[in-house]
Amino acid sequence: MTTGRVWSYAWVLAAAIAAMTIAQGVGRFILTPLLPAMQQAGGLDAAAAGLVGSANFAGYLAGALVATALPVRARSLVLGGGVLVVIGTLLTAADPAWWLIGRAIAGFGGAFVFVACGSAGPAMLERAGRPERVLHIYTGVGVAIAGTGLLALIAGPAADRVWLLAGVLALVLLPLAALLDAPAPKLGTTMAGSVAVGPLLRVLVAYGAVSFGFGAGGTFFVRVFSGGDALVATLAWIAAGVIMAPSVLIWARIATRHGPSRAVVMTGVIHALGLGIAVISTAPIPATVAGVLLGASFMGVTALCLGRVRAYAPGHGQRAIAVATVVFGIGQVVGPLVAGPLLDATGTPAAAFGLAAFITLAGALTVLPDARREGAR
Repeated sequence: MTTGRVWSYAWVLAAAIAAMTIAQGVGRFILTPLLPAMQQAGGLDAAAAGLVGSANFAGYLAGALVATALPVRARSLVLGGGVLVVIGTLLTAADPAWWLIGRAIAGFGGAFVFVACGSAGPAMLERAGRPERVLHIYTGVGVAIAGTGLLALIAGPAADRVWLLAGVLALVLLPLAALLDAPAPKLGTTMAGSVAVGPLLRVLVAYGAVSFGFGAGGTFFVRVFSGGDALVATLAWIAAGVIMAPSVLIWARIATRHGPSRAVVMTGVIHALGLGIAVISTAPIPATVAGVLLGASFMGVTALCLGRVRAYAPGHGQRAIAVATVVFGIGQVVGPLVAGPLLDATGTPAAAFGLAAFITLAGALTVLPDARREGAR
């Protein structure tokens, strides 16, 4: 397709959901429900399991860094990144010796797809006359997490079989995801001039803090809460994904009514509460509440932060999203590396999840100056 063609809202949303399933579901978060089985099969302690998660996030970070400099169309990023996600996922299915490499490759490709979706999706909706629905593309992340979690639940405890099915799923969805397209960034251009530097830096801090919290909490969610009941923990993770999709629509309305920066603060506080529950209890009911709070806030804060990033850097959509994805990737690499050893050292999730909650909350509060400005208008 060319960027001159106007696709309907339904087609753009379907392509975005397919892209997010590849990038975030298969490329990244399917690791969460599979991690306990992988630990058992590979004899991994929490620190080693954290390395697997961080390898995935490091690949994601590297992919985002490369995406900031690539002068290619969004569609090329989707196709190239999607193929890498498939290859990395199939390598993970092959043998435990390939887990680190496979997850790193999948993360690298997933960043390409996510950056392309985050820049092309809103641009295509604006051309279709639906600018008020640009945040809707992020409902795909919730669908991705719930769908891949359900895949893991149905396929059973054999992690290698789930990885194989996930790789096939990504391959099947790739043609639909490739409907997303936008022009390549121009060579030699910078994000100077029209960029609102202060607000942009503050929202990037908030986004990075949430990424640390979700990197730590998301990687070890099922492992921590499965102490009570592994099935309940997996179902709670799926519930988080189910809630994420409609939560984006709700947060978009809240942002319209109360201001996007205020909504960022609200989502950060709720996300911190979800992480903080593990400090108090890991029983089935708290696990479910934690899943609901994380699901209700994570994609809300992601969509809102990325929406602010695009607004603060007009005319630099793909590059701005790529920079934000780099920041997010850093937090996601550091989160599991810090949380894993803390879990091993203390034997409880209190320190790891408490730290994740604190950093998430502190990051969200950095946006307060912008929230106050919105309230004064």
